[in-house]
Amino acid sequence: MTRSGKYIVCGLVLLVSACGSDEPPAPDSDSTRIRSIEVSVTVSPAPSQPSSNRAPVKFDPCFEISDQAISQAGYNPETRERIDQVHEGWAFIGCTFERIESVRGQRLNVGGLTITSTNTSVDEIRKKNEGEQRTVQDTEVDGRRGITYRVGGETCVTALPGPDAALSIMVDSTAALTEWSACEHMQQTAEIIEAALPK
Repeated sequence: MTRSGKYIVCGLVLLVSACGSDEPPAPDSDSTRIRSIEVSVTVSPAPSQPSSNRAPVKFDPCFEISDQAISQAGYNPETRERIDQVHEGWAFIGCTFERIESVRGQRLNVGGLTITSTNTSVDEIRKKNEGEQRTVQDTEVDGRRGITYRVGGETCVTALPGPDAALSIMVDSTAALTEWSACEHMQQTAEIIEAALPK
């Protein structure tokens, strides 16, 4: 993981417009929208994905979710670290972040936030977790209908329709170190991350 001052990601929505163009886009144009995303810690590119009957994951939260959104959710953007799962036929691409608090005079990691984009659908994620005897509840975030479920005592996940098939937002906390409960903030965290997605 390498660190840099500011990393600006230029994302293109709707029509083609080059980030490196000498001519800036018209500020009021409806046909061209550019997303400028500040990321203070850069990570390696996502790993290659084997060919399959599924579309590859294209949205990379490591570069597409800003420091501001991570800080607003209560995590340290400087702890941004890549965490991917790539298998034959499916992939989860994304990054993890730490929540840092002062504990008995030390700055410690007391919780985590993991954001991944996947080419598996919300329904597939639902069926998998119901098959593992987890309680899966319906949820909705700004019109995106998804699911929330608990993995163990202190880890919760919300899966929403995303830029690829689904976006997974996982939070956890360590009760032995903090009174702050990640699962109690699951909905709020999902709302913050969803607001940072391209529209």
